[in-house]
Amino acid sequence: MKKSVNTLAGPSESSFETEVRSVIADLRGAILHALGDDPDGSVRAPAELSRDLGLDTKLGWKLHWMLSNEDPFAAALFVPGRAGIGLIAEGLERAGADRKSVDAVRKAGEAFHACVTRHADNRAGFDVLLSAQSTEERSTIEHRKLAFQGIRSVWGIECVANLMTYILHPSASGDEIDVALLRGIIGCQRLRRDVPWRVARMTVRKSEGVESGFRREAVDPSLRGTDPGEEIPLLKAYCSHPLPVIERAPSTLGAVEYMLGPGPVGKLGRFDLVMGEVSRSLKSRYVEDGEDPLRTRFALRIPAQQAVFDVFMHRDLFSRARPRVSIVSDLFAGIAGPSVPVDDELPGPPELEVLRAHPTELAVEAFPRFADAVDEALGTLGWAPESFDVFRVRMPYPPVPTTLVMSFDSASAARRPR
Repeated sequence: MKKSVNTLAGPSESSFETEVRSVIADLRGAILHALGDDPDGSVRAPAELSRDLGLDTKLGWKLHWMLSNEDPFAAALFVPGRAGIGLIAEGLERAGADRKSVDAVRKAGEAFHACVTRHADNRAGFDVLLSAQSTEERSTIEHRKLAFQGIRSVWGIECVANLMTYILHPSASGDEIDVALLRGIIGCQRLRRDVPWRVARMTVRKSEGVESGFRREAVDPSLRGTDPGEEIPLLKAYCSHPLPVIERAPSTLGAVEYMLGPGPVGKLGRFDLVMGEVSRSLKSRYVEDGEDPLRTRFALRIPAQQAVFDVFMHRDLFSRARPRVSIVSDLFAGIAGPSVPVDDELPGPPELEVLRAHPTELAVEAFPRFADAVDEALGTLGWAPESFDVFRVRMPYPPVPTTLVMSFDSASAARRPR
């Protein structure tokens, strides 16, 4: 059990969160009362507020979103400055609100701005605190986009879409699981000519030098004769041509890394890479009571405009399971090891979609042919698409380094026959 040391606040909600909820509720309540509007009714449109109170278009728009947004932290982002509150109060007075109601609006506005001063050095800093608390998707995506724009310049590389598909199927023996992985790095371009970027990493041998305990092979039949780690398992029919320079380099703990070599920056060096491999008899298909969930992971390392993570789960492995989705910070991954500490989970995981295993549903706008690659892989492996449940999560501007995780509860997994 964790022990708190020198904490400034207890485990309950912080004073910041409590105070913001209170001051925004008071301000909205005071304005709606002065307007004579039902707090539970629909909020007047921005143009209507501007007309009724004699406000300019921008202030009417801010007032509308402050009153209508259900998320108090997102609503607080639209509270105007002291001068704006004064203009709203004057407009309410002109529109016929009584003096007591108008004074209540001014008082609530002052309480809000006192909250700003108490918790931040300025309004910009206060808005950062609000955005970190807000659950509104639009605000979250906008901040992730800003992070993407900065980190791509730092790392010197970016891509339009980062794609990963897991396909889990019973092995030939019936007692274990085969796992196929298809990976797509789409619309990738260097921002610096010599950026050293790892496009793939494969564990071929354990750290003590012995072979890994499962068999790996490329999905592409033309590469089946090559040893694991000797050649990157590309699906060349779905890659751009010419291919970028990719260099093979031995790494630590029995791994082999494939590094992007120097090349043109920008559009002239843009490329698509699609890879596919299958690991045979990766683990037992049966679970014991109380066993940890089966976790499928998509490590997000490259700055991308979008990440799409699909999992095809054979129904004989997990019967109609619906996985739990999380996004986990990897800043301390080397310390935490392979587990997924709850404390490292980030807020706002993407929503889960349930799809049919059909190319028309699996198509990704940035690269529709990736769905064809998945369909072809299923055919090559001899796995029937209709025997899978298919789950997808999409994440615009995913933060890096993080890992998207789909966890399948062991309660819905197959049990060993008695």
